[in-house]
Amino acid sequence: MWESRVPEIRILGPRTIRLFVQEYFDLLPEKGRPRFDLLDRSIDTIRRTGAVPLLSLCFKPRVLFPEIDHDRVEPDDWGEWERLLEAMAGRYRGRGAAGMRYEVGNEPDLGEMGGCPYRFTPENYVPYYRRTAAAVLRGDRDALVGGPAVASVRSPILPALLGACEKEGLPLHFVSWHIYSSDPRAIRGTIEHAKELLRKHPGLHPETVLDEWNMDLMNPPQDPRFQPCFIADTVWQMV
Repeated sequence: MWESRVPEIRILGPRTIRLFVQEYFDLLPEKGRPRFDLLDRSIDTIRRTGAVPLLSLCFKPRVLFPEIDHDRVEPDDWGEWERLLEAMAGRYRGRGAAGMRYEVGNEPDLGEMGGCPYRFTPENYVPYYRRTAAAVLRGDRDALVGGPAVASVRSPILPALLGACEKEGLPLHFVSWHIYSSDPRAIRGTIEHAKELLRKHPGLHPETVLDEWNMDLMNPPQDPRFQPCFIADTVWQMV
């Protein structure tokens, strides 16, 4: 949607641009026949800005998930799912985009309410992460895998993932979460909480990625002067 604005965005010097890999891209219209043309176009656009894509994997091919049910989180055919992810990562490695970030899920603690077709529990997110991350890394050994992009940093999914990754030696290059609050100190609090969780797992050394944050969008301040100050103060709190 912003192909015609690449020069302007490039001037901003973004290091990372996050992309939701969702149903629009129609990545598996039928088993054994992945389709990447639409995704190619978006990834090429991001790369022309000078940024590295972060792909948030939050889609359910209908051939693997025939029912629309956000509590149904496992594909009918794990082998087909893993081949699709391996092909995707291998494709972009072959196109000169090795080392992209792949985020396993988006707001898995909320499900459809969070804009994602999955609603995970700690018990079923870990095996899903294990198999999805492994498939990505088979396609691109230099890829960075992580998650769980929880809506709440206090979701039990995050400590479950950290515990499994440390115990099993699973790859975890970054952990991610979100917050929408009009209080910059609350946003800082999520960072402190994530770092505290990581201190309990000294064998892990992931990046921390707060990849969705903004004012409280359910009750946003109406004064247009608020948001510029909010952004500046939030960035200061992050630093």
